[in-house]
Amino acid sequence: MMFKIGDVVTISLKAIYDKFGEQLENGKIIKSVDGESEYYDLQINDVIACMDGESCKVVDSGDFGYELLNTDGEVDTKFILTKEEYSVGVF
Repeated sequence: MMFKIGDVVTISLKAIYDKFGEQLENGKIIKSVDGESEYYDLQINDVIACMDGESCKVVDSGDFGYELLNTDGEVDTKFILTKEEYSVGVF
């Protein structure tokens, strides 16, 4: 699914984790289990950049993939998903 710069998209870290596992090109997904619930967080340089289900803005795209801005957390954070990761986990 393609979106243009400025669009707000929803990130499914679970879908990305299910396809690619924990280690991504530009970070890693931390899976936590609490009883019956599973949680997925994207960690980049020891910072939680995005949590499963959060909405992010597409701020750039190119050969590298897509740069996204998460403003749902305590601190606004930019992160990059490859084209493959983006195609699996962005809705």
